[in-house]
Amino acid sequence: MKMFSRLLCTAAAICTGAGLLASPASASELKYKFEKGQTLKYRVTNETVADMDMGGQQMKQNVILSTDLSMMVKEVAEDGSATFEAKYTAAKLDMDSPMGKMNFDSSKKEGNSPMLETMGGMIDKPFTLVLASSGQVKEIKGLAEAMGAAAGMGEMFGEEQMKATFEQAFYVLPDGSAEAGKSWMRESKQGPMKFENTYTLKSMDGGIATIEGVGKITLTEKEQMGMTLELKESEAKSTITFDAGKGLLTKSVGTGNFTMAMSGQGMTMSTKASTKTTTERID
Repeated sequence: MKMFSRLLCTAAAICTGAGLLASPASASELKYKFEKGQTLKYRVTNETVADMDMGGQQMKQNVILSTDLSMMVKEVAEDGSATFEAKYTAAKLDMDSPMGKMNFDSSKKEGNSPMLETMGGMIDKPFTLVLASSGQVKEIKGLAEAMGAAAGMGEMFGEEQMKATFEQAFYVLPDGSAEAGKSWMRESKQGPMKFENTYTLKSMDGGIATIEGVGKITLTEKEQMGMTLELKESEAKSTITFDAGKGLLTKSVGTGNFTMAMSGQGMTMSTKASTKTTTERID
């Protein structure tokens, strides 16, 4: 079961990276314009469908995870980087897996699984996030304590996982200015995975930038818990809108597909998954 959980966690990380290829742009100088006292609110919804083969046994998993994130700017440095007091204000999860159907909704403070109910422990627990004006994550701390009550969810919401998630979502700006047609690359690493994303400014209309992203994932480590990992194929695409005047992400929609296999210790497992991630301002 632990091996199965690790496979699902690795799959979830890939889906997250595939879905969050999104963010900003502007016609001239491209950067976030954070303001002290400003509160940014986003809803992130990830829909994943995974078909798994574990030693010839076919299984299917459907997961819809939605989280609301509030980020209040506490300080803005001279270089434009901002220190946020961040917290998750709501979470909703519906899962149909080989372990059965499970659900949780923090607004109702109920669910049919004790494991999922522990997710309620992360609601309204503040942690510190520091973003550069480029969107690069400079620091994240207090997240382990914020998620402390979410027992059993450590791998999904661990600090390494979440730092990579925030960076994949926000660190997508080019260096300097850009005009329609310009492309740039951003890389990030999460565990044994390396994400390489290429973004292109497609248009600027009325101060609203439209960016398209494509990405690929490679494995930097191919051994996990005595098992050999093989990422057979992966692809990701995204479409992003960004308010260049305000310097803020408006919405991103990303889709991804991958096939991964694990073998060793007399076991063979494979997962083929597709995902859709929507990130949207809700204030």
